[in-house]
Amino acid sequence: MYKIRVVGTSSGASAVQVTRYENRKRILYKHIGSAHTSDDLKALKDITKTDIDEASKQLELFESGCQNQLV
Repeated sequence: MYKIRVVGTSSGASAVQVTRYENRKRILYKHIGSAHTSDDLKALKDITKTDIDEASKQLELFESGCQNQLV
């Protein structure tokens, strides 16, 4: 399962990465980019979510609108 990782860089930016865990180790799958503003960070996270959905073979358990509703 892929996860979004946001880390600070030495220049003060926020690096957005896609990672996964294998044998208790974090494996860097892809570096998406670096953001200097909160708007850039949100845009990079949206791109990352789309990338994870395309790379992941796992289907969603719930539909996107039903996650917070009790049936």
